[in-house]
Amino acid sequence: MDSSVRPPVKASFVDSNDCCYICHDTFGSRDVVIVRGRCGHRYDLDCITKWFDTRRLKDRVCCYCRSPILPLVVCSGHAEPSNPYLMNWLLVIAQQGNLNELEQACADHPTAHISLYPAAGDEITLLIAAAESGHLDVVRFLVARGADINAITLGPWDKTGKTALMAAAEKGHCGTCWTTIRGSTMSSARLRIHTVGAPCCQLP
Repeated sequence: MDSSVRPPVKASFVDSNDCCYICHDTFGSRDVVIVRGRCGHRYDLDCITKWFDTRRLKDRVCCYCRSPILPLVVCSGHAEPSNPYLMNWLLVIAQQGNLNELEQACADHPTAHISLYPAAGDEITLLIAAAESGHLDVVRFLVARGADINAITLGPWDKTGKTALMAAAEKGHCGTCWTTIRGSTMSSARLRIHTVGAPCCQLP
């Protein structure tokens, strides 16, 4: 099927999204892994994976609304963590601000707080994920654990890279994240502040 043409969608399912937009089968009728894209539309993971595997990177968008969709987040079911289109579960926890789960996960995976994880074509840290979502308790926990506050995103979509503060600034959380990081045990002199494209990070 031409990647420029979205699959036909049954009108009765357009609003409720009770079916996969690719195979058109209702979710309740099958035992499948259901995923949600950045746009909010849901798919059968197997369907969307096969759909993306046949398309170029720039064409991997929601086949209903044509909006950016990656990374996918699992809504229900158990998916293989090796699927390249899924958001890492640790990133999901950090973005949702689930501190209890993150504390347990970091205890089980000692290098989790300093690792890079794939997200929408880039690689980011848990600290960046938590900062851009405004979860200060998670930010505080990760900084205290030794997360690199100067780590930047890496990848083809983010040519210059951004720190946790820059990510927070883009979402309007810069001031509170700065207060949280500055109040940590780390010396504020070690903090490298990037202000390009993030004017609200003109900090004392």
